[in-house]
Amino acid sequence: MLQYIKNRGFTEKFREDINSMKPCLFVAKTDNKDDDKWLPLYVHLKDTAGVMRKLIKIWLADSVIKAAGLDFESFLKAACFLAAIHDIGKATSYFQSIITSKLPEKREELNKNGFVVGDVYRDAGKTPHAYAGEEIIKHLFGRQDLSEKEKLKINNYASVVGAHHGKPKSDEYVSGVKVDYFSYYKRNIFGTKEDKVIILWEKAWNRIIETAFAESRVEGFEELPDINLEAQTIISGLLIIADWIAS
Repeated sequence: MLQYIKNRGFTEKFREDINSMKPCLFVAKTDNKDDDKWLPLYVHLKDTAGVMRKLIKIWLADSVIKAAGLDFESFLKAACFLAAIHDIGKATSYFQSIITSKLPEKREELNKNGFVVGDVYRDAGKTPHAYAGEEIIKHLFGRQDLSEKEKLKINNYASVVGAHHGKPKSDEYVSGVKVDYFSYYKRNIFGTKEDKVIILWEKAWNRIIETAFAESRVEGFEELPDINLEAQTIISGLLIIADWIAS
């Protein structure tokens, strides 16, 4: 279904479709005191990446980066990329249904643009945006022809997204057994089973990924470094800080 091709680039038509999407469609945050105030998702992701870059450059000790097993530039690329995608799980039907519950005009705008944002979802508490984001990263980058090393790299990045609120997701999180997340929770993620709507959500995610590549100064996922457990742990902690500051 995805048009993300084997050389890990996008077809020109798919890239044009991604770039034509309105960046302000998705809501990331609202004001607790004023329902009319809201923050676009793309702004929050860009802010978080900017804060992450600043933290690493002027605050983080060199010894911490060394403990992650990476050189400075590699660490910076990985951390900024993760900061720029950490809330990709907010670009889902379930999350947007919650965040726009008091923003009827935004919900109407999303639906008018082809996205499905409704009211009926499956075990909604099982698909918080951090865990949804983890699964989205696996979904976007995972392919059958990947080596075990490449799959591990994807899972390592995805796990940081899933842990950015301090609680990593286990494989058995859903109901005590492993399930196909996207099949089991299709309505929560896409709002529908219609292929044309599913593709629209995927295009939105790919726009976030493209922007994250730019924020981290890389051309594609293959230019990002592998991150071991130590790096994942350190970047997860930094991400929690950057996310809080950017909020």
